[in-house]
Amino acid sequence: MRSRPTTISLAVKKKMASEEQKQLANAIKPMLKKAGFKKTAFNWHRKQGNVIQVINFQGSQWSKTVYVNLGVFFLEIEEQEKPKEYDCHIRQRLPGISSNLKRCNELFDLENSLSNEERYTEVIKLLETAAIPWLERCSTKEGAKYYLEHEKKHGLPVPITAKTYLGIQSS
Repeated sequence: MRSRPTTISLAVKKKMASEEQKQLANAIKPMLKKAGFKKTAFNWHRKQGNVIQVINFQGSQWSKTVYVNLGVFFLEIEEQEKPKEYDCHIRQRLPGISSNLKRCNELFDLENSLSNEERYTEVIKLLETAAIPWLERCSTKEGAKYYLEHEKKHGLPVPITAKTYLGIQSS
C-alpha cells in the first residue's frame, strides 16, 4: 500500500535585504524624498498629474546585486494608488538608460570593492541625471510613445491598453 503524500503548507518567505542593501537605501532616501517620492517597501512612488512614477529596488536572489527598475503608470488607463513596477505601463531597468552600462552595473554590485562614499555619490547622481529624467520624459503621452517607438531596446512587455492609449499600433 502506497503512503499518501503529506501536504506541506509553504509560507512565502520574504527575502531580507542585506546590510549593504539597507545602507544603500538609507543613502538615497533623502534625495528621493526631496524629489517628492514616497517609500513603500522596496518601491518609491511619485504622483505627477495623471501618472505615478515608480522606482523599484530589487535584490538578486543569488548575490548582493541590486536591480533598479523604473516604471510609469498612467492613471487614465486604470486607477491604482501604489502600483508595483511590473504593473506599470512603461518600464525600463536603469542600466538600459545609463550612458555607461558597465559603471552602472558596478555601482549596484554591492560585493565589489567600491567605497560606500563613491558608490552612494554616483548612485544618487545616476538617479538624478538618468532615472528621474527618464521617468519625467515618459510621463507624457508624447514622451512615452516616442520612447516605445524609437528607443525601447528591451523585452519588457507593454500592455495593449497602454499601446492603445498612446496611439501605437499593436503588432
